[in-house]
Amino acid sequence: MNFLKKRKYNLMLGYIKKGNTINLGSGKGEMACFFKEKVSNIVNNDLYYGDLKFNLNKHFKLASKLYDNVIAGEVIEHLENPSFFISECSRITKNGGRIIITTPNMTGLAYILSDYIGDDAFPHINAFNGEMLKILLKKNGFNKILFYSYLECFWKNNLFFRTLSYLFPRLRSNIIIVAEK
Repeated sequence: MNFLKKRKYNLMLGYIKKGNTINLGSGKGEMACFFKEKVSNIVNNDLYYGDLKFNLNKHFKLASKLYDNVIAGEVIEHLENPSFFISECSRITKNGGRIIITTPNMTGLAYILSDYIGDDAFPHINAFNGEMLKILLKKNGFNKILFYSYLECFWKNNLFFRTLSYLFPRLRSNIIIVAEK
């Protein structure tokens, strides 16, 4: 795992409350493994590989107000109806519970230049900036934004673009947002 991903995962970890946690769209990759090792009472969801297997584009077959934490790392951009997804996340989150979302930043250099540099890393149905995510979260009951930032996870080998994204945070490749009900 590279330094930038580890930094992002540790940042997310710092906002997880004690209690039940679900990692939605976890896959079987390093993020799922990272959280499985660090967080007690965590359940990974993925259509194919998770502890729970269900489609995030449909109604979650879970009880309401079940989780203290909902993690959605690099998943919302792949879903057909992000607003429905957030409403389902709200439904399964306890009052006072948190949602942690990371997603590529549509105003980031990596996203903007992906067509020009021949990068297929962004086969996404939807694209977001931070303000759009704040609106979606507030519309669905997550009224308290605890943390919101742009992260650089893409330009680890290019000093020019790393410097540019340091000087202009909205050009960074990823967004992290933590909200509470």
